[in-house]
Amino acid sequence: MNKKRYQYLRNFIDASQYSHKDVANMIGMNPARFSQKINRNKSNFTIDEASAICEVLDISMDEYFFNQKVSKMKREAQTTQ
Repeated sequence: MNKKRYQYLRNFIDASQYSHKDVANMIGMNPARFSQKINRNKSNFTIDEASAICEVLDISMDEYFFNQKVSKMKREAQTTQ
């Protein structure tokens, strides 16, 4: 698994007033499970979990959860059609 996938999210949380444990508790997730997911040791966040994280942190799902290269390629393909 690519551990860099959630690097921007980890950096954002680390720079915020919240700890990873705080965010986990705010979205109703076990802090150990949150740690496993944000560090990509076990699995990815589900869409519902990502949505909850974005809601409590007031951040964009596009910016923190989607692969920007894939999104950019899709946008470019649509504009050339």
